[in-house]
Amino acid sequence: MTPTCDLLVRAGSADRAAFAEFYDATCTPAYLLARCLAGDVERAESLLLGAYAAAWRSASRFDPTRERALTWLLSLVQSSARQTHEERP
Repeated sequence: MTPTCDLLVRAGSADRAAFAEFYDATCTPAYLLARCLAGDVERAESLLLGAYAAAWRSASRFDPTRERALTWLLSLVQSSARQTHEERP
């Protein structure tokens, strides 16, 4: 299991310190994707907030045997972008 997977598994047990480390380890690639999808800094930050909130809520369902933690997180960023796009007029 990769270090980020281990952190996410621990976060799934409500380990806030592990989630903070997971954030530190993944925020750069997650932000870069959000920035590409959003087009501007403010919307990118909003996407990240949505993605990391979803990650915290659903970390207990993460299965490290099925995918990598970063891949899982980036799919949440993409999902957040789709939801934001659907909500905009």
